[in-house]
Amino acid sequence: EKRVKEIVLKAMGQAISKTVAIAEIIK
Repeated sequence: EKRVKEIVLKAMGQAISKTVAIAEIIK
């Protein structure tokens, strides 16, 4: 379903944002 894909993409986007934020803190 489209909704499932949207939810997965949103979750992935949030995970990537968190990873980037953590990487910036570690730098």
